[in-house]
Amino acid sequence: MAKIGLRPAWPLWLSGIVAGLALFIAAIPLALVINRISAALPGQQEKAIIAIGVIFVLVLATPLAVYLLAARRSADPARIGLIVLATTGVLLVASYLYQVSFWVFYPGDFLIWSETEFVSDILKFRIGYPLYTDQLNNESFIYPPGAPLATYFISTILGNATSITFFRVVQLGYTLGAAAFAFLSFRTLMQLRYKDEDSPPSMPLSFLWLPLLFLVASNSLTNPFAHNLHNDAFGQLLAAAGYFVLVRYAATRDWRLLVFMALIPAAGFMVKQIVAIWAPLFVIYLGLFDRPRSIPRTLAVAIGGFGGIALAVGVGLLIWGGDFQYWIFQAAGNHPVSPVRSFQHVLDTWPYWSVGLIGGFILLRGRFSAQVFGLWAIWLVLFLGEAYTSGIGWMLNHLGPGSLIAGIWLAAGLTRLWNDEMPAMLGKLAPQRWLGYGIALAVVLLLLNGLGMFHLPIRPVSDDSIRYFNEVEAEFRGLPVDRVLLDSGSWYYLDNNTVMKDRVTSIGDRGYGQTGDFSGIIQRLEGKHYDKIMVRNLHLPKFWYESDTWAEPAGIKDAMLANYDEVKVIKGVEDVDRYLLGDVSVLVPKP
Repeated sequence: MAKIGLRPAWPLWLSGIVAGLALFIAAIPLALVINRISAALPGQQEKAIIAIGVIFVLVLATPLAVYLLAARRSADPARIGLIVLATTGVLLVASYLYQVSFWVFYPGDFLIWSETEFVSDILKFRIGYPLYTDQLNNESFIYPPGAPLATYFISTILGNATSITFFRVVQLGYTLGAAAFAFLSFRTLMQLRYKDEDSPPSMPLSFLWLPLLFLVASNSLTNPFAHNLHNDAFGQLLAAAGYFVLVRYAATRDWRLLVFMALIPAAGFMVKQIVAIWAPLFVIYLGLFDRPRSIPRTLAVAIGGFGGIALAVGVGLLIWGGDFQYWIFQAAGNHPVSPVRSFQHVLDTWPYWSVGLIGGFILLRGRFSAQVFGLWAIWLVLFLGEAYTSGIGWMLNHLGPGSLIAGIWLAAGLTRLWNDEMPAMLGKLAPQRWLGYGIALAVVLLLLNGLGMFHLPIRPVSDDSIRYFNEVEAEFRGLPVDRVLLDSGSWYYLDNNTVMKDRVTSIGDRGYGQTGDFSGIIQRLEGKHYDKIMVRNLHLPKFWYESDTWAEPAGIKDAMLANYDEVKVIKGVEDVDRYLLGDVSVLVPKP
């Protein structure tokens, strides 16, 4: 029997993507059903969840019933388990889409700290204003502009050039794209693992992994900002594309893929600095694990990758000069890494370390492959690097791309275990097979929850959030837009083509890293430049303009209170514990 080729036909891959996308699309009407049930039972959350649960049970039972009626006595517990997993994936995606829709379609760009500057970059580009300016203006961001500009181009093409909500829809598109690349990596990895076998890998219903990998790409543990205006979603898309290029190269050694290896690091750098790590990752793989090893190929990718990053930096310096250097390197790079915090983040994300390590072990067991081992090692190096850099802060989103790639190894390891090894372990006795696959299915479903893939179909925020937005927006009326300072949120400035100084994200990033010169905002406060100022949580210790986490106070809060009176407080959103949805103090100049 002929051995498996290294270049599987693309129509086969396309059919898997199409089938997986069909499962994803099937979740959309289910999300609408959830929304209709919840709307019909306002204030009765428990009843709504019970009703939704009944619908879910019916949806889960339908494909099972169809299969059992068709198969009758020949019903296979392994196939039943896969049907349950596929249907569960659809239900979980529906729950996620319902829950996240309230954030995606929220009109204000202040759900997390990055949204304001993300929108500001789009605004600046629209009106031809420099993206990076003197730090005294406090109007620039510590990330490169790739993600907001790509979002703006896509939104403009689709007729939504200034829609905050559509910008968030685009982020979900990036996340789905990352899941698609992860799915292709999984299929290629399985092909590579079995390339010297006499029969192809057994992968019935493998398309079920596309919606499940989407849930990994948006998991609540390491990818909580997949729907927000942040550089994470596009950065994860490029990381997933980079890993697919690497896996595909390992399977085919197609020299044309080297071009993508040379381009991805520079593109990644222009989205988020850490994504440039793919330059050394590609070189490490080619230098240590490529078979046959090629020094010219390794050198070409090294020159292209590192040279591309240098070129990207050079273009940034040419356009924005020293301001680009300050914001992208000095302000962003002066956040100290806490090794203790990095280690704690490893412990916090133990489910992803576990599935990546165990999945790799299962796939490598029985026949060692330098290429497969190299791909697994590259994931591990990436994940370790992400864990280390996560020590600059308290959140786990730095580990998002590595978590998605761990999901690839989970899919590959579980596929081999389910289809190849469990049948041999369980034998042909029907009771033993049913019990074995039943237990395995229960463990996998519990594991999905541990990976942050379960989202209860409940509304995360009430209509009070719209009241909050409207009251904040009302404070702008009757005043020049550039004389009303809102700490976070750029939607009103976007609508009026006004670039605003002294934004809280710009100041908070540098205050924590002790890299900022805040004399500009202090002078404007002392000169009562603003007719009105709106700031959140003015009286809390972690007031972002002057947080107690800073090594030294900057004097911003003192200048604000010395020159402005608090005349009103807009009450924060009820039942939501988010800093940027908290109380807003309205300040006006002292007489």
